[in-house]
Amino acid sequence: MPRQDGKKFGEGVNFFFLGIDHPYAVVSNETPSFLPDNSIAVIIGEFSNYIAKEKNLLDENGNLKEIIKISANPKYGSEKKGAPTNYFMVAAPERIRVNCDLKHVNVVLCPDPKIFTHTNPLEGLVKNGVFVWEANGISTEQAWTRIPKKYRKEIIEKNISIYLLNGFDIAKNATKRPELQTRMQGNAFLGAFFKVSPFLKIYDIPKEKYLATIKNQYIKKFGRFGNAVVDSNMKVMQAGFDTLEKVEIGNIDDPDTSTMTGNVLNSCNLQNADLPAKENKEKIPMFKTETFDKEFRAGLGIALVV
Repeated sequence: MPRQDGKKFGEGVNFFFLGIDHPYAVVSNETPSFLPDNSIAVIIGEFSNYIAKEKNLLDENGNLKEIIKISANPKYGSEKKGAPTNYFMVAAPERIRVNCDLKHVNVVLCPDPKIFTHTNPLEGLVKNGVFVWEANGISTEQAWTRIPKKYRKEIIEKNISIYLLNGFDIAKNATKRPELQTRMQGNAFLGAFFKVSPFLKIYDIPKEKYLATIKNQYIKKFGRFGNAVVDSNMKVMQAGFDTLEKVEIGNIDDPDTSTMTGNVLNSCNLQNADLPAKENKEKIPMFKTETFDKEFRAGLGIALVV
């Protein structure tokens, strides 16, 4: 298997890279999935471990029982550097033997409204997958233009569904504390996950039981802070479930505003503009060359180093 620059082992090279975008990287076109049948794989920002705990069901004594196997882990390396980190989660009816970056996912939850300016969040989404994107105030009509043309073909061919969620607004309405708004945004995406994924359907979980299970977990985690905190978390999660908006898939050649740079001003249009006349005002001493020479060059033509 050659590197990206076309060279193979024995052709004067004996090293390569894996998992990074580099001319010396080796990339396989074959990416088989070893996930169990009926598994649901998710990529999300900072909330995956929290979500994993919410998906277990309670037994008759109110204790968690493991009828669904959960595996959740961060992308290795970036979480140690304070960098934006992807989390990978799989829910399956049997033991999960895969513990690595996921290349076959059903749902991507993206809390970054500018994600397409620095990476491809659609990587690994399977056919008929779902992409939930932080709207940050944009409309469903604008969303398609915010996706670069080079990714639109993949969306159309794989029949990927795109949803917008105003997680920022939901979080800000729930709390005025900035440090809690990120957590609340994740809570909204939790509700969005249950809305768009086949999780509740696959495991035959009615909505009433799902809500009761989630609330019990909130009580266990936040109950010591009072009922208002529990109710606030439930309200945010429910808002994420209820307020998703589906994006209408457009054409590949529709306008592309994904760079978010605005319109470039053409200097040719300024030649006849009425520009203000330049005023010949006397410069103040500190901006005069002779002042600088007098104070710092000492008349020697070189600057003094103090």
